[in-house]
Order: sequence, then C-alpha cells, then structure tokens
Amino acid sequence: MEQKVSNLVLVEKITLKNFKQDKTLLSKFVNYIYDYFYKFEKIKLQKNDIKKQVLKKITDKNNVYFAIRENEKTVGLVHLYLSKKYIDLCLIYIEKQYRGKGIGKQVINYLRRYFKKLSKKIKYFRIEIDSKNYYSQEFFKKLGAKEKSVIYLLKI
Repeated sequence: MEQKVSNLVLVEKITLKNFKQDKTLLSKFVNYIYDYFYKFEKIKLQKNDIKKQVLKKITDKNNVYFAIRENEKTVGLVHLYLSKKYIDLCLIYIEKQYRGKGIGKQVINYLRRYFKKLSKKIKYFRIEIDSKNYYSQEFFKKLGAKEKSVIYLLKI
C-alpha cells in the first residue's frame, strides 16, 4: 500500500514481495539500519545479520516496515512493532541529506492517521530513545510526545 503524504513524500508499506521484486530495497534497508545503530547507538552490527533479521521480521504480522520515498527515491524507513496496547516505533531513519526538511514529521503524522483508522484499541506509539540521541528526543517532543518513564542500565 502506497500513500502520498505530500507532493513529494510517499510512505509505502513493505512486504517480502517488495524485497523480492527490488533487491536494492533490501540492501538500502540493511544499510539504513546499520547506519542508525552505528552512528546513533554506537553499536556495530554485521550487515548479514541485519539482513537475516529483516527477512525474518517482515514475515511476522506484528513487525511492519514502511519505505519513505521522495520523488520516487527511497530516502528512509520506518520499522514498527504492533502490540495490543501500543505500537513500538522501533526505528525511523531518514538519509542525512533529507533531514530537516519536514519529512519525518510528515511520515509520523501519516502513521498516526493510518493506525488511527486501522485500530481503535491502540492509542499510542511507544518510542525508546537513547539518552545521548538529543536530535530524536527534540524531534518527538516537538510532535507532542511526553516522557513517560526513564530506563536505567546497571552494568553487571
């Protein structure tokens, strides 16, 4: 399902069929996930492991992926996990040169409308952001997200 968000931005729900038809799309998704975890979370993952996980998750009905496109070019992705009470926003990634143009806001607002129509039971996106990722924290605060809890990690 493809949905026009603005004149230039499209959000398309991705299935295994999309990956089979367009091998470069899976490769882009793997690179986006790798970049996100390496640049923002300082975690270096193996691209083959990422590919295996994406292919496994895409067949699970609770994991949903969307491609973000501008002028028919894939410029980012969204990964969501659907639960009964909320939607985990696992990842939103937009290529660096497309950030700061309002694309992320358009995508989130589209997803809000999409899931509001889909289910009356789910009322929230749950978003876990690393404490050092100030850009994402500010982005979601501007959209109206409220801090609900704080997660602490205690080293063993």
